[in-house]
Amino acid sequence: MNIGRGSTSFVPHIHITRSVKQLLIQYFYEEIELTLHRLRKIRNTVVNTTSSSNSAINSNLSSANTLVASSNIFIEP
Repeated sequence: MNIGRGSTSFVPHIHITRSVKQLLIQYFYEEIELTLHRLRKIRNTVVNTTSSSNSAINSNLSSANTLVASSNIFIEP
């Protein structure tokens, strides 16, 4: 089936009014904003959790180093 200037498929023309376009734009804008908010919240949670974990690890390493140093007081250099 050949419809129109050499095209091999028919794509119907859909007329969308300005008000429908505005509603669609508003809907998708709100969805995009909500998704961005969720992504930022998750990113901040991951960053805060990572920072807390790093602080805990560094604190534990410092305590372990102090313990090792204090337990080696009888070893001659």
